[in-house]
Amino acid sequence: MGLLLSVIGAAVRESVLEAGVEPPPRRRWGARGVMAVGAVVLVSLLWGGKHWWDLEAANYRNHRLYHPIKSDARVLTDNGQRTLRLEIADRKFAGFAPLVPDHGKLMHLFLVREPKLDAFAHLHPIKRDRKTFESVLPDLPAGSYRLYADVTYETGSADTLTTAVEVPEGPRSGLSASASGPLDPDDSWRIAPAFNANPANRECRLAPDCIMTWRAPERIVVNQPLSLRFTVNDANGQPVALEPYLGMRGHLALRREDGSVFTHLHPGGSASMAAMQLSVLRAEGKVSLGANFGKDDPLCKLLATSPAAEEWLRGSAWADGVSFPYAFPKPGNYRLWVQIKVKGEILTGVYDLKVD
Repeated sequence: MGLLLSVIGAAVRESVLEAGVEPPPRRRWGARGVMAVGAVVLVSLLWGGKHWWDLEAANYRNHRLYHPIKSDARVLTDNGQRTLRLEIADRKFAGFAPLVPDHGKLMHLFLVREPKLDAFAHLHPIKRDRKTFESVLPDLPAGSYRLYADVTYETGSADTLTTAVEVPEGPRSGLSASASGPLDPDDSWRIAPAFNANPANRECRLAPDCIMTWRAPERIVVNQPLSLRFTVNDANGQPVALEPYLGMRGHLALRREDGSVFTHLHPGGSASMAAMQLSVLRAEGKVSLGANFGKDDPLCKLLATSPAAEEWLRGSAWADGVSFPYAFPKPGNYRLWVQIKVKGEILTGVYDLKVD
């Protein structure tokens, strides 16, 4: 800036004089005045530019960058029954588009006990109001849990809400993982041994007469696409027929040991089926392009899935198992929970692995 002001001063002071002629005092004072005005103008331009840049950066940061939605969870106990209540506490949520069902459920909620990762649940809470969801807790042990709740908005965007929750000791109900009672019939859970970073066994017994085997590659490398493939056989080694679980051949949840990665996978990938349906229906003009922002219920109603979509949901239809496409985003230790449905019962296989 100093060099520019010097050029301005020299131009006013000496630009019209012959070479070697000393500028008169009047021209010198005029040059100083112009340099002072120029300094004020340049400082104003710099300040204005910085102010504009800060406003643009703040607008981008506050309105265009992703921010996790704040949520709170607690467990209520009444007459011996534990109920998990999840409340979306973020004030911005009041203006969001309403939720739409994704393969039949408004919310897919996962609980993982920390730090051993030994207790897992896949629940489907009931919507009490726009921001409150409740689910009866199954027979989970007490402890500190990390909660993950997958939702899809009417706009087609999907999100995973996360928070921590303390689960108190509760009465042992003896419910099996497929029991209905006050639970959603599609709720499921599994208690397993504590996390082991270097497992040797790729077999997991799901039931006395049902074994799941992970066809694991010799080595798993970060950011390398692969198929997580599992076979299911009975005690005689014969393939077991898998029934649709939430319309799919299976579900897989995975988490990095430190909690920095969590993913809910389907045989067709990790995309929300509801979001894909909305995109196709809007492109075909079958549903409104708008969304019912700030309201409880969406404007559009999702239609039954097409045969092509059903095929995508089921994934590879080989007889004795299920597979999931994935690429691990970070190296480290992970636990997988693989869920299938056999003879009306939801079964969960548990595997630990290391990604290089």
